[in-house]
Amino acid sequence: MSKSFAKAQILGHAGGDPVFQVSSNGYAVAKFSVATNEQRKNTQTGEYVDHTSWHNVVAFDKLAEVVRDRVHKGDRVLFEGRLTTSSWEDKQSGQKRYRTDIIVTDISLLTPAPEPHSGAIAAPAAANLSSARNSATVTCDQEDDISSIF
Repeated sequence: MSKSFAKAQILGHAGGDPVFQVSSNGYAVAKFSVATNEQRKNTQTGEYVDHTSWHNVVAFDKLAEVVRDRVHKGDRVLFEGRLTTSSWEDKQSGQKRYRTDIIVTDISLLTPAPEPHSGAIAAPAAANLSSARNSATVTCDQEDDISSIF
């Protein structure tokens, strides 16, 4: 059987600060949402209307720690990951529910890190530090199954 995959690449803004926890298996996990925007033409008025889509994002281990420390509400992020869909039966309605998550394998933080607030660092040194911290790319090759984490 040939191998198949579902992969996503998202450029958007964090919808809130990540929720970070350590699972009972000892995995670091960060969950957050990312909003993407596009303009669609209204066929009746001819005007363009903004449309926002929300994506559920999960990061593990070192990527989770980077997300915990560096991603905040409104930050612009570019990431790549694999799609995973889980399903369950709603206890109240009895209906089958679905959720699709993007498991991060690579992330680029596009919002600059805040400048250090210490007056002890000379301006040129602070500029060098901030330029080194302004963008970060982290990659993870981990192939964890999300269902085994929780």
